[in-house]
Amino acid sequence: LRRVEAAHEHFEPLPWYWEAELHQLRARLHEQRGEGPETLAAADAALEIARTHASGDKGIMLTRRLLQARLRLKFAPGPERLVEVETLHADILEERGPVNTEAAASWALLFLARYKTRDLEGAIKAVQQEISVRVQLSGESSIVLLKPKNNLAVAYAQTEQWDRALEMFEEVVALTRQHRPTHDRQLATALNNAAGVHAALKQPQEALILMREAYAVNCEFRGCEHPMSIALKIDISAALTGLGEFDEAVDTLKKAIAQAEREHGELAIGVFRGWLQLAKTFDAAVRNLSLIHISEPTRQAEIS
Repeated sequence: LRRVEAAHEHFEPLPWYWEAELHQLRARLHEQRGEGPETLAAADAALEIARTHASGDKGIMLTRRLLQARLRLKFAPGPERLVEVETLHADILEERGPVNTEAAASWALLFLARYKTRDLEGAIKAVQQEISVRVQLSGESSIVLLKPKNNLAVAYAQTEQWDRALEMFEEVVALTRQHRPTHDRQLATALNNAAGVHAALKQPQEALILMREAYAVNCEFRGCEHPMSIALKIDISAALTGLGEFDEAVDTLKKAIAQAEREHGELAIGVFRGWLQLAKTFDAAVRNLSLIHISEPTRQAEIS
């Protein structure tokens, strides 16, 4: 992009469609850096150029409006964003029909807008529609289904529909396995998400198996010193605690804390989480011992 902008000075004025593309690229670059005002300014500029030169080209206008709406939702959220997204969604369905990439993108945006306003049932309906459109466009095993299926699983979990959440997370895991190693990062996340549902269902053994695989995948892809790898190690210790494997849980936590301190400093979030989980593990171990001590005199009294 820097090379393009340097060359830009020698080609003034640029054709309007190149100028719009340049602003759109700037918007995406600023978005990756988390620079909200700069992102929105670049997206607004791209849309304004399209309005000036291509207002009659509905395809170009809808594409630019989709980008602007998504970025506004991300960097300037609020109740008014939902109204904007609903209006854009209706325009897309009217102009482009129900089965196309713009319709799928607008369903995805509507999911996000409803999710942010905590309309979870509405969000679930929107992402189900997105999945339906994307299946019609790309097939059942397309990698483009990865994000909407994960979003649907998260929404199910948020509404405590645990069985549906688990089923959908398992579909996400299966899909990411088909596309290894390109999507190993997503595989680690999907495995951990599925493990979280098993933990919510009080199934620590199943959760532990998935967490260990997620940790192995993340170590391979990002390195064992990565914050997510350390977080997964802490999650593994929590599952071990739930299974009563206190010694292994403590040993795993001590290693995670030491690694977090070494790699990210004493004030890192991984250090805080590690010490917090260690306290919970010790508390669980003490309560377990207390139950044993309480039961001993009771059993002796019955014998005598």
